[in-house]
Amino acid sequence: MAVNIAADAKPFTIKYALYPFSRPAGREDAEQIAVKLRPLVSGETELLCNYRLNSNRAKVELVLEDPKRWSHEEPNLYILRISLFQDDRHIESVAFTTAFRTVCVTNRELLINGKAVLIKGVNRHEHDEKTGKTLSTESMVRDIMLLKQHNFNAVRTCHYPDDERWYDLCDRYGIYLVDEANIEHHCFYNQLCDDPAWTYAYTARVQRMVERDKNHPSIIIWSLGNESGDGTNHAACGAWVHRRDPTRPVNYEGAVRPEGGQGAFTLDSLGRGKGLTDIIGPMYPQIDLITNFVKYRDDHRPLIMIEYSHAMGNSNGSLADYWKTIESHHGLQGGFIWEWIDHGLEAFTPDGCKYWKYGGDFGDEPSDYDFCCDGLLFPDQTPKPAMAECKQVFAPVRFKPIPGKPYSITVENRFDFSGLDNIRFHWQLRTQDAIIAEGREDLPDLLPWASAEIALPVPKNVALPQDGGTVYLHADFYLKQDTTWAKAGFIIGSGEKIIRESLPMLPQKNLSDNPKPASPAPISTLKEFAGLFRPCLFRVPTQNDGLKTYGHLRGDPAAEFYYRSKALYPWLDLDLLHLRCVNEKTDDAGRYTAELLAGEKAASGFENTRLGTYTCITNTTGDKGLIMDIIFDLDPALPELPKVGITAKIPAGYSTINWFGAGPGESYPDRSAGVFLGSHSNTVA
Repeated sequence: MAVNIAADAKPFTIKYALYPFSRPAGREDAEQIAVKLRPLVSGETELLCNYRLNSNRAKVELVLEDPKRWSHEEPNLYILRISLFQDDRHIESVAFTTAFRTVCVTNRELLINGKAVLIKGVNRHEHDEKTGKTLSTESMVRDIMLLKQHNFNAVRTCHYPDDERWYDLCDRYGIYLVDEANIEHHCFYNQLCDDPAWTYAYTARVQRMVERDKNHPSIIIWSLGNESGDGTNHAACGAWVHRRDPTRPVNYEGAVRPEGGQGAFTLDSLGRGKGLTDIIGPMYPQIDLITNFVKYRDDHRPLIMIEYSHAMGNSNGSLADYWKTIESHHGLQGGFIWEWIDHGLEAFTPDGCKYWKYGGDFGDEPSDYDFCCDGLLFPDQTPKPAMAECKQVFAPVRFKPIPGKPYSITVENRFDFSGLDNIRFHWQLRTQDAIIAEGREDLPDLLPWASAEIALPVPKNVALPQDGGTVYLHADFYLKQDTTWAKAGFIIGSGEKIIRESLPMLPQKNLSDNPKPASPAPISTLKEFAGLFRPCLFRVPTQNDGLKTYGHLRGDPAAEFYYRSKALYPWLDLDLLHLRCVNEKTDDAGRYTAELLAGEKAASGFENTRLGTYTCITNTTGDKGLIMDIIFDLDPALPELPKVGITAKIPAGYSTINWFGAGPGESYPDRSAGVFLGSHSNTVA
């Protein structure tokens, strides 16, 4: 509380009371709640000289024995009520929520309440598909629910302080925040930050942020802004924050860029910025770079990536690779995915079909076009498929197979502060078509980061099917009781292990021998069947494949992609979409061979580039389907290719796909943690 105290004024008195926070069913405000509760600590004190810090600030210390600490798992809050009196005149009262928790950096760890919590974070711009940057409380709560339900624990308020309601919600539900000052100037990257004329503008923005938000326990780190170089103005801001609030560390990514702010991060650049940034926070570093840094560089600061795993379009591959590295190297402590939501605005076609408008769709030039659509959510807050990957990679309970013990598993408690008393698991022993056995079990009372072996009560007389199919164990970990962010029964993570791989099936030489020929267009011979499958070295480009702004090519997506990307992707010169098969041969046993040449529209000088050879060996397996051996023998001098695989023509009569394998959502070799074995079905579309 700030008050102007003149030297000859009558004494002022502060009365205070600290109450436990309760979550009422109605919409009572903090003052109404506090009146109903019995204070844990209360008292009053005159604002004498020994309490005064300066002309308008005073300091009084309250002591509470054994408070409940605040964390992302247990966001324990208190209500502090303060009243100011002069004689008997009541001048002002305020009430707000607060909490007890500690944050510090030591020994390459960011410690929260003494624990090195891994930061499972995301960068969140404020956005609503209907109202743009004006958000409703309901929209914010929806974001909180999605964050908690997908096992995120942190948000960076890129690149400005957020609506004040957001901090209250993060306090209430348990989300760590990096509060970021509204400072960014790409175009003048290393200029304004080193210009004394801009020092006040810098410090004013940082100071306003800290003074407004300092009482929120959810804020664990202050950020000095985004991508604005590294200069004396940052030094001034950092020094002020360190002195004003020594209870929180300061982060600034520009301080660990190479000198001058240009070029990629290096082992040397990551070690810069001591005294300014308490955290090493690079953007999009390669896994081997951050691994080598913590292996070969001596630095007391933890490395927490402020941006990584760019979520633009169909993306977020290798997230599990990052986290395997993070969890196995001291000094790596997580990061913030870029970013939370696509910035599209709701629009409708003349016939009422909804779509989203974004960069350039409003006649806005110049524009970054689709570079504002780079989130884990669509603009209406619908999760993209990559969210399933985040949920499983960040899951707080882990399932690990035990070699040699088919019906035993190791369960790990990956919570930071909580036991497993509110978690159960449902296990099933499955085949492709049936459940052999299942059960629901409580978990052992494990301390955080402890593990235990569990023997599943599979019946001793259980018989595995004799058809040779896959047998596997699947487990879902779910909430026993309601929480503030999910109902009882909500699955927080899953796991599986193969008990028996599918046994090999004897080949059958002719499809015409199948008891149930294919429908609606049966194929009579292997030779005819093999011709349906073609080699493919091309995939549809993703949004992350290219750069973003080539306005002169707008309206010709293929040309735009080609010209802006070929410097990064030299395989575009080969026109792999139209690669040619020459010297094709198919023998009576179903062996198809061909030489592969560059496509018909290859760039000049690449027209007849030989790519290698392709072999397809096909065998049928009765009514069980098809076994294919595919062999690519490609020229090792070729650039890295977008894909190595096959395509097939499918009769239009087939409208539904049924498969046994990973699902039900899409999966890729580098994004498959969030999908699980099962018999799945979907439409071709």
